[in-house]
Amino acid sequence: MVDAEPHLPHQFDAPDPPQKPPYIFEKRWSKLSSRLTAKLKSNKTGFDVRLSVFSNSTAYKLGPLSKVPDYPHHVEKYGLQVLEAAGFLNHKDEGMSGKINGRCAFEAWRNPSHSPDLQKRIHHVWRWQQWAGITPHQYSLMTPALLLASAILDDPVTLSYFYALAMPSDSLDTVSHATKGLTADCKVLKIPDVLPDGEVWGTSLNVDLMAIYIRDWGFDKNLEGAYGYTAKYKDSNGNYPKGSKPNTFSTYVRLQSSFMDMLEYFEAGQKSDDDRYSRIFDDLQTMAGIPSTHRAPISHALAIYRTYFVLAQTLLHEFAHAFSLAYFERREIENGPCDPWVPGNRANEQGFAFENYVFGGVVVPPRLSIIPMSAAFAEGLQSVAAPLGFQTSRQWDVWWCNGHMPPFAVMDQDRKDDEDWPDDRLYPVPQAWTQWLFSDELWTDHIHRYGLQAVKVPKLQAWEIRSHDTGELGWNRTGEDRWNTGKKRKWTQNWD
Repeated sequence: MVDAEPHLPHQFDAPDPPQKPPYIFEKRWSKLSSRLTAKLKSNKTGFDVRLSVFSNSTAYKLGPLSKVPDYPHHVEKYGLQVLEAAGFLNHKDEGMSGKINGRCAFEAWRNPSHSPDLQKRIHHVWRWQQWAGITPHQYSLMTPALLLASAILDDPVTLSYFYALAMPSDSLDTVSHATKGLTADCKVLKIPDVLPDGEVWGTSLNVDLMAIYIRDWGFDKNLEGAYGYTAKYKDSNGNYPKGSKPNTFSTYVRLQSSFMDMLEYFEAGQKSDDDRYSRIFDDLQTMAGIPSTHRAPISHALAIYRTYFVLAQTLLHEFAHAFSLAYFERREIENGPCDPWVPGNRANEQGFAFENYVFGGVVVPPRLSIIPMSAAFAEGLQSVAAPLGFQTSRQWDVWWCNGHMPPFAVMDQDRKDDEDWPDDRLYPVPQAWTQWLFSDELWTDHIHRYGLQAVKVPKLQAWEIRSHDTGELGWNRTGEDRWNTGKKRKWTQNWD
């Protein structure tokens, strides 16, 4: 039985992953896994693995689910049935908490009347009047995600981040950085562990003022390939209104419309025989050619927690971009690094750096992207529904390089060839963690005892897969040497 990292206040465990039996001498798991099956041990600490010819029909099928060449790493190695049995797809449902409130949610400067009213608990920046193009009912469908994002924003540790991001840029440390195609002075945030005396209210006010600097939030039906974007706002005269000071900007934010589609599909399925939500899960496995013998039950009532989390994470991600544009003075550098760096990250993509700061990693749904899937399905509905669960990595930006997403940049030198690229280390995320984020125990107890440490994503070391960048095509770049095989490569430590 493996546990999450010991420093996390709430432990998330999982059975040990299946291991190759000692009587099989084939070196590469990918050449033999389809001949093996697994059964969860009676004490649920691990799996017994046997040759499929000696197993019954109830044993879990290991290896790739079909001949699709581009499965996510954990799905390809272990199969869906093992991941489900280990708790990465389903978990006991204890219900959605009605007490999701951050540590500052009832401070005098945040909610002086201590009102339990929903529109008081949701942060100013995401209240109904901030949204364009949606109905009150559509807004209500986002409630769990809005409350989770608000609870994260209503935390003193989060305020420390935005306190640092609002500091004058000339007061920040500067690192001179030269790499292929880029020479620039990089500003580095100094995030205090504890806000200085008297700064809590002022920083909270800066966050509240984002309800002015973000002109509105909405959904973009034409957006594919990203959960959302933040853009500078241009007025009717063609001018760009400033944010908090010169060389800053007001913005507007748009999210992928698949979020609202998913929430409406789920609600319709709960009230009628509408099958648009359930079809997403069935269609994914059908288009991938997965036979019934290799499929696993995926609870729709539990999968919606993943959608709520992705939406909340996206709200926080885009808010970080908007806050940076509103408070951090921009420099006119063509394709240069406009945003400052957060220590511990190679890249300065502010949204991901903030996600990493809050959750201890960037959490994403593993995806399939193959013919006959449309882009709207592969990059839209599938990404929001997260039917294959969640995964995170040891370092979210390990494969980023300059030119990856201008105007963002990396702090270290460009790598010269594939062999210089370290492995990406991937971990499946227990479904229990996703549901924990919406639990009474977290928001009435652990958040007050441990702060944001209580929401960190677990990284189960026994389930780690080292992904090699083989340069092959496909979303997951899968190939013969894709996990736990081949020459070990030197790990690049986080920059600090």
